[in-house]
Amino acid sequence: MWITINRNSGISLSRQIYCEIKNMILSGSLNFEQKLPSSRTLAKELSVSRNTVLDAYNQLIAEGYLETRHGYGTTIAKVILDHQIDFKLDYTSEIRDSLHEYKQNNYIDFCSGIPELKLFPRKELSKLYKQILHDLSHLDFRYNSTAGVWKLREEI
Repeated sequence: MWITINRNSGISLSRQIYCEIKNMILSGSLNFEQKLPSSRTLAKELSVSRNTVLDAYNQLIAEGYLETRHGYGTTIAKVILDHQIDFKLDYTSEIRDSLHEYKQNNYIDFCSGIPELKLFPRKELSKLYKQILHDLSHLDFRYNSTAGVWKLREEI
């Protein structure tokens, strides 16, 4: 398996491995039921810890890209290949909304840690935040006792 990682990148090694494998799956470079190298073998090839590879594999398994069977190893899942799209994860700039730019009809993004920010209730939150700040007294903005906030201590 040909994976390149950049040790000087701000992206973790496990995330880079994850992105590379996911790109290979979605581009069709890896076929249904094709076996992946064991975590030990891949870790040795890339000169990383086995846990780094396991983190990448586990995330891909959780998202349905890979399947694992006891005694057989880790393989590419069929479900994903039924919905292949022209998709390239750019892990160097992955933090920005790259995953949302590639969404297609009938494509569900199960990538963890990236919420659908368009649905975030900004207006409601800003109204609540403004109301709470307005209702606080000037004493609420001071440092509290080392024992904690008195009102909270009373409630507890």
